[in-house]
Amino acid sequence: MNAFGTTEQSNQKELDIANEKTQRRGETTTPVTLLSTQQLGAMIGDYEVGRIIGSGMIGVALVARHYETKFVVCLKCMSLEKIVEKNLADNIKLEIELMIELAGEPHIMPLLKLLMRE
Repeated sequence: MNAFGTTEQSNQKELDIANEKTQRRGETTTPVTLLSTQQLGAMIGDYEVGRIIGSGMIGVALVARHYETKFVVCLKCMSLEKIVEKNLADNIKLEIELMIELAGEPHIMPLLKLLMRE
């Protein structure tokens, strides 16, 4: 069991569910292609990756914890390839702008940081 209270089997189950959803939509590649049970628990920036809590057509949402402060956050990991393929760059930009504009609203999760990696 890892620091998030999940096991490798439960992480694999989450990956399988996310991949199955993608296949039902007729996608050829899955948004979780970059993730494996070995990578869950790995680091992305300053964050230790936990379990998958959601998936969509271009990515996954993961529970993560800041390495030093232990602050728990949600990481939204999106596939740049899917964003380009589906022509969603403007949508992503708008989502980021709205999150910045709505910062401080009581029912909106704050955008803490943007990370980009190849």
